[in-house]
Order: sequence, then C-alpha cells, then structure tokens
Amino acid sequence: MLRSAVCFLSLYAVYGFVFNTEKPGLCPANDLITTCDCPFPQNSCSNDYECPFDQKCCSFGCGCRTSCESPIYNGQGEGCFQDGQFYQVGQEVPSGDLCNSCTCNVDGTISCTLIGC
Repeated sequence: MLRSAVCFLSLYAVYGFVFNTEKPGLCPANDLITTCDCPFPQNSCSNDYECPFDQKCCSFGCGCRTSCESPIYNGQGEGCFQDGQFYQVGQEVPSGDLCNSCTCNVDGTISCTLIGC
C-alpha cells in the first residue's frame, strides 16, 4: 500500500505539476456563441505547452473547442514574455550580450541580430 502511494505521488509530482502548469497571460475574449453539444470536438491543443512560443491553449464554448491564441498580459495586448518580463511588439528585448539587439515580434517571437562578439 505504501509503495502504491509513493508511486502515485511521484507520478503526480512529475505529470501533475509539470504538465498542468500554464504559461503566463490570459486567453483573449471570444465572441463565439456555441451550444454545449460537442459531437465532433475541435481541439487543436489540450494544454499551453502544445502551443508555439508564448501562445496559450484557450477553450471556447464548453471545452470541446480549443485553439492556440496569443495571450493578453494584464490588458497589455500582444507582445513577448521573456524571463518574467513583458515586452510590447516592437520593443527592444535584452539580448544577454553587449553585441546583439533583440526585438519583440507581433507573433510573440523575439528576433535578434547575429553579430559575433
């Protein structure tokens, strides 16, 4: 019995903690009006980490329709999230060295110059 409990807690610690963690930000509002009838689920994702870059897995309707969407950060709109900091589209993002410059793109990616130091 103790062995089963330890195994369950270990699985929960690994899968429950890691895979249920959400990316920062909120899902945008959606005007989709839907019933809760879901004969054919239209899910393109099941959690945030199945979505590219900083996008979140957002549910519309009763949970049978999901898609990857660019998040809203405290009402700030689209942008990039790096090292706990939000950057607006077009804003300079620290590159980590003194040689290159990085910029936040509209799709949530960050582009940097590739200058050798």
